[in-house]
Amino acid sequence: MKEHGVIAIIKKHVLTAIGYMIPLVVAAGLCMALGQFIDGDVRNSTSGIGWYLYKAGGFGMSAVVPVITAGVAYSIADRPGIAPGLILGFICTEIKAGFIGGIVAGFLVGYLVLAVKKYVKLPSAMQGLMPVMVIPVLVTAVASVLMFTVVGQPFAWLQVTLTAAISGLQNGSKFVFGAVFPVGLMLVVLAGSELFTGNVMYMVMGVLDGKASVGGLCKNWVLSWVFNFVGALFVAYVLAYMSGIATDPVIAAGATKVAAAKVGLSWDVALIRGIGCNWLVCLAVYLALASDDIIGKIFGIWFPIMAFVTIGFEHSVANMFFIPLGMFLGADGVNWATALGNIIPVTIGNIIGAAIFVGCIYYITYLKDAS
Repeated sequence: MKEHGVIAIIKKHVLTAIGYMIPLVVAAGLCMALGQFIDGDVRNSTSGIGWYLYKAGGFGMSAVVPVITAGVAYSIADRPGIAPGLILGFICTEIKAGFIGGIVAGFLVGYLVLAVKKYVKLPSAMQGLMPVMVIPVLVTAVASVLMFTVVGQPFAWLQVTLTAAISGLQNGSKFVFGAVFPVGLMLVVLAGSELFTGNVMYMVMGVLDGKASVGGLCKNWVLSWVFNFVGALFVAYVLAYMSGIATDPVIAAGATKVAAAKVGLSWDVALIRGIGCNWLVCLAVYLALASDDIIGKIFGIWFPIMAFVTIGFEHSVANMFFIPLGMFLGADGVNWATALGNIIPVTIGNIIGAAIFVGCIYYITYLKDAS
């Protein structure tokens, strides 16, 4: 089998599993967020609507790896792969093999099921036992032993290493926020909206390829930047502030802290963080464009955006929301002068990151000779 065929098969099964996982993550994450919105910090509570929702979301999140494993196994071997897939997923959670270990376990289960179907033969009178007893028991037994003793250990080590690296970040909550933040770019890319930071890459490559003019580039950049700012202000003031969502004490404290931290950055730091941010954002857009299906686009967007948020890079359009929201809530030192003192250098950095590190480099590497 050719290499690209193997990659296509792996992609098919993994994306099928992710398609089952995403509704679980969305439902569980929103339940946890809604629980904290209703009752504030409910982590130490023992009752109340907010706590019930938060706990429900927590249980949902604990099932992410089992669903991934069962999804891969189902994609490979149909329904007989579901039960052993779920069990192996819980084993991956127990031994801390994580998301990657769960995917590998799904492939192990799926192909073991196919092997049992092919090589284990029962009398015709007992064929009905294959899907309900023989396959689940044999596959679960063999795969469990392999996962506990051989297959799972490298992935458990990898998960511990990654967890330690994430825990060493300045603020562990950035990782949680980073896991949710990509939804914004998903909506932009899938719904066909105009985002300034993505348009920088598009227009630069268009000018280099002769399909857009410099005047058209400037017009697009200015209009998308201005109306992104208008939209961000609308969401910050009307949907977040006037609706009362952002005035909740817990949310307000976090929002004012974020805004104050952003306006406290020096110009050079804000500019450099802007470069790193839009480098990753445009790579996310690039990956989304390379995919032919929605799940592939979501998968391509998720990880680069999660990375930039977790690292702490600066996105101009996101700051158009966070900083004014902090201003509306009365954050110390946050006003229009300090807001623009962050948004302008971050915008310049975003332009550099998109135009040079993605637009120019990728055009020269892949498109120049083809045009």
